[in-house]
Amino acid sequence: MHDQTRAPASPPTTGAARVTGAGTPWRHITLDQLVTAGLIHLPFPIEHRYRGVGVVARIEGVGRIVFNGVAYDSLSTAGGVARKSVAGSFPGRDIPQTNGWTFWQCRGSDGRLLALDELRRELFERKVVNLSESRRSG
Repeated sequence: MHDQTRAPASPPTTGAARVTGAGTPWRHITLDQLVTAGLIHLPFPIEHRYRGVGVVARIEGVGRIVFNGVAYDSLSTAGGVARKSVAGSFPGRDIPQTNGWTFWQCRGSDGRLLALDELRRELFERKVVNLSESRRSG
């Protein structure tokens, strides 16, 4: 009888491998869908307190977010420019990478601030959106 070297047993797997972003299925909800559903009425004010400084912008249309008088085609680009306006240059980037859905906030009917991503989640949870027809926007 001879000695066999055996590889250590792999830990048991529990369920399917997690796909990046699988925990936020509402990420497929678009700005256009929020407008169509009536959760956003254009023009729509958005804001954020970044490093103690308040920045404000306005959603004027799908693909038109205005910050400091300049129109941007996405929430993320406008958010990155807003961050740069407060913090200055970011090493290695002209505009810092920013998730506009989580950066920008709006006032709820109760006056409290909530991230635009919460509006997407609300619409998703209403189950009134056909995600197979969604296009990425924002």
